[in-house]
Amino acid sequence: MVSAIITTYNRRPFIREAIESVLSQDYKLKEIIVVDDGSE
Repeated sequence: MVSAIITTYNRRPFIREAIESVLSQDYKLKEIIVVDDGSE
């Protein structure tokens, strides 16, 4: 099982694309963690 971490800063339009990209991988996911570094 794999955990994925997506970091972002002021990239809201791209979060969905990033999550979909992770979900399309062949690995069995345990969790996806999205970390926002204080976007405005």
